[in-house]
Amino acid sequence: MMELNSGKGVGNTSLYDKCNSMEEFCVKLQFEPVDTCLLYLKNGKLFLDDMTFHLGYISQLCPTIVPAVVLTQNTETIMSKCEIIGNKKYATTGLIAKYCDLIIRESKIHNC
Repeated sequence: MMELNSGKGVGNTSLYDKCNSMEEFCVKLQFEPVDTCLLYLKNGKLFLDDMTFHLGYISQLCPTIVPAVVLTQNTETIMSKCEIIGNKKYATTGLIAKYCDLIIRESKIHNC
């Protein structure tokens, strides 16, 4: 099971701590519109191989939760040997995938 950054940092209250379940958290958490992220795939197919996404600096600039990768409806993505590094001090999340096809192989999503 992946550990979830609870959204604490830079004036954010912890929405995760207020929810009774992961499902309730996902329903209440709104990421749209996404103003800032490292990769936003709106349409099409994408194959990521041996890549690193680091949210260290960009998360300091934004008052909201910053995702590394956002995948939207009707997209297909394969992530192989990738690493997404969040930020413990600021609110970050590794991946938002909504109504898409996603395969993740030999990859890591974590805070540092």
